[in-house]
Amino acid sequence: MLPAPSMTWRRATGLAALVIYVPFVMMAAYILALISCDHCKKAACVLLPTGPGMIPIEATRQWLNLSHPPESIWFTLALLISAAIVLLFAWPVRLGKWQRYTTLIIAFALSSIAAFGLYSAIRS
Repeated sequence: MLPAPSMTWRRATGLAALVIYVPFVMMAAYILALISCDHCKKAACVLLPTGPGMIPIEATRQWLNLSHPPESIWFTLALLISAAIVLLFAWPVRLGKWQRYTTLIIAFALSSIAAFGLYSAIRS
C-alpha cells in the first residue's frame, strides 16, 4: 500500500512544472539575450510552451518514419504531451520526501537534456 500523500496535487503539479520548465525558460532566455538571429528568437518563443512535449513527439515521429502533421495538430499534441509529462512527474512528488527529491532531480536532468536538444534543433 502506498503512503498517504504529503502534498496536494496543486502544489505537486506546480513544483513539477517549475522543475520541468526552468531549463526551457533558461534556454529561451539565453537565445533571446545572446543570439542575434531573429528566426531563432521567434522559434524559441513559439516552442517554449510545448518544449517538454516536442522532443518525445519528434523522436517518436522520426523513429516510426512518419510524415510531419499539420502545425496546429503538432502543437496541440505537444502541449498535451507536455501537460502529461508534468502530471506524470507530479504524482511521485506527492508521496513523500525521498520520492519528491528523487523525482525532481530526475525531472530536472531529463528536462535539461530535452532543452539542450531543442536548443540544438532551433540553432541548426
